[in-house]
Amino acid sequence: MDFGQLDATRSFFELYCGNKRLFLKSANNDQKWVYVSTVDFNKCWSIPPFKQRQDTSTFIAVLQVAPLFFNAGDTPAKLIALKRIHKMPIITK
Repeated sequence: MDFGQLDATRSFFELYCGNKRLFLKSANNDQKWVYVSTVDFNKCWSIPPFKQRQDTSTFIAVLQVAPLFFNAGDTPAKLIALKRIHKMPIITK
């Protein structure tokens, strides 16, 4: 379990509700995750990451989130748009 955002309790709750973590990579090399539904997660990974690397393609996602009142986090994100682009994907582990 990854404790990078200090959300172990939230992680358990979201996984129990069927949501998954979607890791985001920003321009300044920050790595953060948001929780998305399994359906939205599968849309993002319709092509496996290593296959994307072979094809030199990745994607840009537009997500909609709102802040939570009682927690310092965000609501589960909703996938609004997904656009495939020709750029080398960044795969981290």
